[in-house]
Amino acid sequence: MRKIDVDDEVFEYLKRKSIWKDQSPNDTLIRLLGIKKKQVLKTIANGTQVFRPQKSPAVNLQMLVDIAMLQEGQELIFKYKRKLSKRYVANVVNGALLWNGETYSMSKLVAQILKTEGDDIPSGAYRGPVYWYNNKGRSVKDLWKQYLMTEK
Repeated sequence: MRKIDVDDEVFEYLKRKSIWKDQSPNDTLIRLLGIKKKQVLKTIANGTQVFRPQKSPAVNLQMLVDIAMLQEGQELIFKYKRKLSKRYVANVVNGALLWNGETYSMSKLVAQILKTEGDDIPSGAYRGPVYWYNNKGRSVKDLWKQYLMTEK
């Protein structure tokens, strides 16, 4: 990473424009200049500069509702790698899942269902969108990937 000197006024401006208190001036500049994360170079151990991998934004159920890939109140079905004791269905409500009168994130509901089933994912990484499907058999993860592809 290269270092640059900036005037105090420039530094104060960057501090005012930061979104979070712990956001670095570099992150603020990336956002203000509209630089995509995949365009940011990283220097690896041997001194070669490579593009840093871009992490996809987290699945946003409300966004999928807003663009009509899902509907408010729509049922999503939980599918897991092994046979479950019963069928689990939740409804999309205000960007979350409603199940048994309570709202959950997709991952938290996966954890709750697996706990109910006496199962668990050892790593604790429940990756909710992978397990929730619409009535046409498409996972929320796949719907989100489709949305991201249309946004590019």
